[in-house]
Amino acid sequence: MMDMNALFGLAGKTAVVTGGYGHLGAAMVEALVAAGAAVAVTGRDADRAEALCKAIREQYPKADLMGTRMDVTDSGSIVAALDKVEATLGSLNVLVNNAGRALPSRPEDITDALWREGVTAALDPVFLCTRETAPRMAAAGSGSIINIASMFGLVSPDFRVYEGAEKFFSPASYGAAKAALLQLTRYCAVYYADRGIRVNAISPGPFPSSTAPQDQPFIARITDRVPLRRIGYPADIRGAVVFLASEASAFVTGHDLVVDGGWTIM
Repeated sequence: MMDMNALFGLAGKTAVVTGGYGHLGAAMVEALVAAGAAVAVTGRDADRAEALCKAIREQYPKADLMGTRMDVTDSGSIVAALDKVEATLGSLNVLVNNAGRALPSRPEDITDALWREGVTAALDPVFLCTRETAPRMAAAGSGSIINIASMFGLVSPDFRVYEGAEKFFSPASYGAAKAALLQLTRYCAVYYADRGIRVNAISPGPFPSSTAPQDQPFIARITDRVPLRRIGYPADIRGAVVFLASEASAFVTGHDLVVDGGWTIM
């Protein structure tokens, strides 16, 4: 008889989530904890990482959690954080490359420096964290790397939704970097396959930041554009990350799981 809890369960697994206290990061951390994983919440602000751990422990008293500082643009910081995680929680099994940011700007306003910064912020951390984590997973015999991409790595934004909401404007550098991230995902999926490491991506769709719902016209324009007629909420990402982290996706690698309410099919 098939044990679905075991299939999707993560008991005995250790996961690292970069940008773990962010908008979607916190939801993914909670989902991994609920599935039984030991989880390291990482980011530049160790206090925020530990504050999230404390909040999650209130719901999951037995959760094995730690918060630690990791600057995903600095290889030395990444290595130090991973060493700390392994010493505290054990061998690494899951890496969620979630850290990154967009710098809202229209093309004509993007300077040379802003372009380079935008691409670097979205792409470089994924490569650096993968490079430093994969050998550790290989030593453990298996692993799952999950890269958080974007629907804008697949399609262009619908610029009409940004009318009157410039602070949310999706820059060209972000979409270009996320498209490159999907190719990096495919590349690494093949490169690390013989080491027992699966590499997949999740492309979230319209998941506006926590401040966006205050702009009701903006949210209404997004909602009208989505076939499911609503925006995405952090809870909507939980199933995708648990699936790709667990044995339920044991024969899945190089895949991009799109979680967008149908945005990219129109």
